[in-house]
Amino acid sequence: MITLFTTAKPFTGHAAVTQYNALACWRRLLPQGEVLLLGAEKGAAEIAKELGVKLIPDVERNEFGTPLLRSMFAAAERHAAFPLLLYANADILFTSRLPEAAARLAAWRRPFLLTGRRWDTDIRQRIDFRPRDWEQRLTETAHAVGKPGIKSALDYFLFPKGGWGGAEGLAEFPPLAIGRSAWDNWLVFWALARRMDVINGSDFILAVHQNHDYSHHPQGAYGVLSGEEPRRNFAMASYERFLYGPPDATFRIRPDGKIVRAFSADILRRRLKTLPDLLRVWILGRKRWKPG
Repeated sequence: MITLFTTAKPFTGHAAVTQYNALACWRRLLPQGEVLLLGAEKGAAEIAKELGVKLIPDVERNEFGTPLLRSMFAAAERHAAFPLLLYANADILFTSRLPEAAARLAAWRRPFLLTGRRWDTDIRQRIDFRPRDWEQRLTETAHAVGKPGIKSALDYFLFPKGGWGGAEGLAEFPPLAIGRSAWDNWLVFWALARRMDVINGSDFILAVHQNHDYSHHPQGAYGVLSGEEPRRNFAMASYERFLYGPPDATFRIRPDGKIVRAFSADILRRRLKTLPDLLRVWILGRKRWKPG
């Protein structure tokens, strides 16, 4: 079973629609699992009660009020009732391919991190997940009016509870602001640095990203993607040449659901390119290496 956890913006305007859709979708997909909503943003308590989501109000934030990655993951580890944890941004919709992939990975022998590419799709209204064909309709909408997102934009991460080394391992995380640039790519890099198996689920899992604006930030898109917090994230991530993502995965899930080693000429070139960064951590040791 899966514990899915997330944090949300205030439930106002279009964000209220996209976040309601995401939470309702997850509850539909995980009737025997659980969904944790971290942070007490405006409207969160009411939505959590309506949808049967567990609200965890206390989460560490930076001075801008943005939740920190390490605090989010540590809270999920403390409160999760199930052995598989899934972080997803609060605007992402899935189909049943997601729990299918989790079931295939439940007996994986090593710590792993599953992530994948998203489909950017315009969705303006609440979705009714009660009809039996809702997955088919969502898939058709994404493929008809959506498009694949850029490979470096990552919105979900599945991993086993304790996979990051417990509280001690999570203490190694730098204070990255979640929802700002680079934190997601750093997480893939850090999984590789810990020699976890990184699995690309893009060909199997449909992750529908509901397109949105950036009105929740006082500086709009600039503040989220290029402002002070993103600049800090990039400095702490301590890489400048490229962003880690699905192309760096060591395994992939094929469209038929089989998990195989990821290998191609492009992947080999990518791994040779990223090797200096990984060697730097492997040789120095994770606890001696400080980001930034």
